[in-house]
Amino acid sequence: MYRARPHPTLQHYARPFLLWAATCGLAPADVAIATSSRHGERAIMNDTDRVLTALRLETDESLPLADRVAGCLVLQYGQSTDRIVRLTLTQVHIHPDEPGALGLRLGRETLWLRPRLSALLQRLVHERRPLSAPLKDQETPYLFPGLRPSRPLGSNTVQRRLQPLGLPSASKARNGAWLALVGAVHWKMLADLLGAADGTAHHWHQWNGGDRASYVASRLRAAQVPDGPE
Repeated sequence: MYRARPHPTLQHYARPFLLWAATCGLAPADVAIATSSRHGERAIMNDTDRVLTALRLETDESLPLADRVAGCLVLQYGQSTDRIVRLTLTQVHIHPDEPGALGLRLGRETLWLRPRLSALLQRLVHERRPLSAPLKDQETPYLFPGLRPSRPLGSNTVQRRLQPLGLPSASKARNGAWLALVGAVHWKMLADLLGAADGTAHHWHQWNGGDRASYVASRLRAAQVPDGPE
């Protein structure tokens, strides 16, 4: 059997081609090729740790409110701290049919948040204040204001504040969130909801081992109603 020498660049293009060929019957159905090594090198936060940390941030009232919201956006929706600190009040949307539910406009479509995080965001909207004591009564457009109302909190500052809360690496937490999300939601929908480039979302989809056929099959399985209790 001929064994090709690994080639990371060509490997990145060969995988989707072979998946397409297998779908069209032009290659064996059990054809397999590893994902590109440059994606395999990404560090991922353990999924159990990620979910439990997010739950703690949602429920632990002893933690600072702003840090809880920022941490949940990283852990649950794979947002970078650079983007989080630039969020403004204009990006907060109220659900038209559920007045208590809030969403964030991160991309082309509004991302409606989970109930507990939605409630935390509602509180943050009303309680956010500039960090400088003499300026605390001044209006600010930012959800995470810095010392001055006209400036947001620094991205590095947020990362440092999240470390003792269970996020020693924001990038690892983001990667874990993306890997979980592409396993449940189509990559194009994620790009629209999370404000990511289509290429970025599609790379995560490929790295997760997904293809169009497997996505359709998973949606069909999810639509099946069980005959009895599970």
